[in-house]
Amino acid sequence: MPKEFQLTPKQVQHVNELASTFCDVMTRKYIQGAEEHGGDLQDMNPLQLCENALEEAIDQFVYLATLRRKLKNER
Repeated sequence: MPKEFQLTPKQVQHVNELASTFCDVMTRKYIQGAEEHGGDLQDMNPLQLCENALEEAIDQFVYLATLRRKLKNER
């Protein structure tokens, strides 16, 4: 029978820190978005949610591509 995989204590600490940071940042971002845009995100129809998600994905790509270019230029 194969041995069950277990994270090391260092990995467990890392994933717990990541989860805590994500929760804190996401909560602040959610509240900020509600204040800036008003209304309830849950009231958006599926097409509105999709359109907004695509806009966010495009923004994410732009930031990541720019960061990658800067990191490559630092070599």
